[in-house]
Amino acid sequence: MIYKSFLRIKCLGNKKTFMEIDSVKNIKAEINYKNLLWFYIASVSLLVSGFIISYNQPLSTLFTLIWCIISGLFLIYRFNDYVDQDVELRFNIYHFLYLPLNLIMFLQLIFITIPITVYLIEKETLYVLSLSSVLGFLYSVNFQFNNRSFKLKNVFFVKNALIGIVWGSLVLIGSNNIFQTNIIPLFLYASIQVFIGGVIRDIPDLKKDKSNNVKSFPVVLGTNFTINILHLINFMSIILIFFNYNNLLIFTVFLIPFIWRSCNLLLLNSLSNNLTITEWMNLFTCVLILISTIISAYFIK
Repeated sequence: MIYKSFLRIKCLGNKKTFMEIDSVKNIKAEINYKNLLWFYIASVSLLVSGFIISYNQPLSTLFTLIWCIISGLFLIYRFNDYVDQDVELRFNIYHFLYLPLNLIMFLQLIFITIPITVYLIEKETLYVLSLSSVLGFLYSVNFQFNNRSFKLKNVFFVKNALIGIVWGSLVLIGSNNIFQTNIIPLFLYASIQVFIGGVIRDIPDLKKDKSNNVKSFPVVLGTNFTINILHLINFMSIILIFFNYNNLLIFTVFLIPFIWRSCNLLLLNSLSNNLTITEWMNLFTCVLILISTIISAYFIK
């Protein structure tokens, strides 16, 4: 149990009251932080994919965006870890900012990285970056509606759609030109692949999600049916590439992540609790999207 303490606070009229809060003394030991290495690699891969097929973007913009995305990803996942605690939101925010590393990352993002990024990127790209960041932070927040509480990540389809769109938007952000014709199909392809990846990561959490009333695809539809649906969605992603780019060479290159994802889904049938399958192989799909983009960049242009 997290150590409980009381904080004495002064009120008007010299009245005193006690407010029970969760002490931050042992908060780090209470939260099992995610290993984000492959999340960083996957996110940067999508960002760089957008950069590669954009026109005349300076490297300074790319490096600034990479650090902005890494900082944001760190804060979003750390914040979600705190919000998942069974404590009021304001206490979770307090605990989150109490740890020096969290506070330092937050302050440098707000006062250094974001101002530089705003100066370097286009207005429309800034809108996409801002919206994606807000959705990332709201992902785990508990909302109240008609005397009922809910979290976006507990709502069927909404959770995975948000993950897909937010991560897919990294392609748009990396391009710094969201109206470029060739960027939209890649954004949609990446969003679909990340959507699939999000559902894959839900499969090992089936029992936990059931107990927490999380309406994930495996909970609602069952594991086997979910995997079959993901095969269909994966097939739709490669068809999207074929019809949008209308180039056989590009289509062939993007078969690489498609085939990799198909193997990923096939292995899930017997290895659904294997982290190598649900985490590393899953996230490595984003790296393959980057490799496919690099190979096909000449033909996309």
